[in-house]
Amino acid sequence: MSESGGQSKDRSYKGLKVWQAATDLAVAAYLASEGWPPEERYGMISQVRRASVSVAANIAEGWGRRSSAEFVRFLLIASGSLKELETLIVVANRVGFASSASKDAIESRCGDVGRMLNALIASIERRNEPSVNETVGEYGSAPDIDPGCVLD
Repeated sequence: MSESGGQSKDRSYKGLKVWQAATDLAVAAYLASEGWPPEERYGMISQVRRASVSVAANIAEGWGRRSSAEFVRFLLIASGSLKELETLIVVANRVGFASSASKDAIESRCGDVGRMLNALIASIERRNEPSVNETVGEYGSAPDIDPGCVLD
């Protein structure tokens, strides 16, 4: 962390709490879908896995963009993928693929990641008022975010 309280340029998206939680969510979704019917390999299993990975992937991709506005856009895409995953898990439970315990655990993690995404988006928007379109410097440098969003 820089002395000014901003993000240091050598920080990686891997230090974001929300990226860590989203990655853990993707692993949990993969494990939860392991016992589903093999005929769903290219259907529900694939959709659940792709949506879960998309959350963390969009956080990482947004981090690498040149402006805070682009980062927020990718965080919003991650949020959409999160809602997709939540919906797929509910459907998987209703058709008997996912147990209630598995559904509840994934939904709980989704709630946690969703709250972190919303907090990070709000933090970026507050720090970049009145214009969210300011560039953050060289490619891959960290956007100006609340230090509470980063792992120590």
